[in-house]
Amino acid sequence: MSLFELIGTVSQMSDVGHRPLVLFYFDEFNIYFVTAPCPPGRFSLTGHEPCQACPLHHYQDQEAQTSCRECDQDKRTASVGSNSTSDCVTIGM
Repeated sequence: MSLFELIGTVSQMSDVGHRPLVLFYFDEFNIYFVTAPCPPGRFSLTGHEPCQACPLHHYQDQEAQTSCRECDQDKRTASVGSNSTSDCVTIGM
């Protein structure tokens, strides 16, 4: 299949862990690149790859986010990249 036969379709360039790393599509004038959304536990300025892990004492339970949520005041996470509020545990227990 030639490049011109793919016009108007979405094609997958790379696959990392069953998540597309980069998608592209094109029309007769342009090629558009779309990176994969950040998974839960990760974030970026755009909400898409490249992403970084949520810092300690923060979590993100949704994908494609631009920030992480902070645990309640008396709770902390054990590691970076937490993807659930249940990862926030009470201090001293």
